Amino acid sequence: MQLPARILSVCCLAAFCGAAGGQKIGRPAPEINAPDFFGKGKSLSVDRYRGKILVLAFWRADHKPSDEAIEILGRIHSRLGNKGVVILAMTADSKQVAERVIKEKSIRFQTGSGRGVQETYEVSSIPRVYLIDTLGTVVWKGSPTDDLEARIREQMIRTPPAGSDAALLRKKFSEAEALAKSGDLGRAFLLAGNVAEVAAKDSSLAKRAAKLKESLEKSAQKRLDEVRSALRSRKFEQAGTLAAMLSVYFSATEVGSETKPEVDRIRADSKGKDAYNKAVKAARAVRQTDQAAATEQSKQYKRAVEIYQEVVDKYADTEGSKTAAAAIKRINSDSAVKRHIKAVRADQQADRWLDIGERFDRLDMPEQAKEYYQKVIKSHPDSRAAKRASEMLKKLRG
Repeated sequence: MQLPARILSVCCLAAFCGAAGGQKIGRPAPEINAPDFFGKGKSLSVDRYRGKILVLAFWRADHKPSDEAIEILGRIHSRLGNKGVVILAMTADSKQVAERVIKEKSIRFQTGSGRGVQETYEVSSIPRVYLIDTLGTVVWKGSPTDDLEARIREQMIRTPPAGSDAALLRKKFSEAEALAKSGDLGRAFLLAGNVAEVAAKDSSLAKRAAKLKESLEKSAQKRLDEVRSALRSRKFEQAGTLAAMLSVYFSATEVGSETKPEVDRIRADSKGKDAYNKAVKAARAVRQTDQAAATEQSKQYKRAVEIYQEVVDKYADTEGSKTAAAAIKRINSDSAVKRHIKAVRADQQADRWLDIGERFDRLDMPEQAKEYYQKVIKSHPDSRAAKRASEMLKKLRG
């Protein structure tokens, strides 16, 4: 027997209430690898937009709700595109169909092929949006018509995009310069690349970061020459230590590609292999510890501790592991951090209740909606969700 649509929706809502928002909320966004229809064939990915707020949207051609979603996304792109917010719209339609829609509707935000991505994100309905914060964490999912721009602006307050904070970007660039001068090419390259990606397009800072990144690639090429020289002298351990940094930090560059056959030669020698593996482990630990530190800096302490713990578990006996363990101890003993985590959890609970109330509201179930709006206002009166709940209550009361 088939349930009526409204009853089925209520059942789904009940399941939602028990699942506290879905399994992906609060977790790292699954990576994607999709061609860019609108651009120049670049591969689109979540990691590419680290440091920005990413709006991952799913749509399809010749579909009225998707047409409305595209209009909403277009307005958001024009208003927030230069403030660290990126729209990435995925469709399972063919390239030919997608390009027709892109042209007809003058779409200016990034658009890619998303059949496999839809499966990865378990998209249950079209159009659908996943809001991903500056550290690559899924923070919300829903329909583009659910006050999407307001939700994005709220997230911009919680996790400001790097591009919206000029002082922070300048600080990161100074750190990259300092690392470069100290000879820490890999970390400097990663940081310079991040600044170049999120800084305002064609700004002096973006150009300086791109120039530093180019200089670091040349230095990496010289490091590769040192690897080859060591190999010619059969100094496999030295070659392995030098090559590890190139493998970890420059893997997506031409230097990284040229390093791969040299690594094969290194790993053919037992001592070289041991030296290379040890150095790679140490470099990966440092890279992940840096990621955790950036997460901590953004006051996402729970996620930071999780990343630090991964370092401790995966990279034991490295300096990065020792640093991570010390950071976990420091965070867990900090009373101010504990208060912040408690406040964040309260905000999250308020957001969940508000979302449930709005869902009941859309199902034309005002009494149930009112119950959740009142819970938000009573339990979390100072939250952003309480303000929204008060507005929704006023609408219900007419």
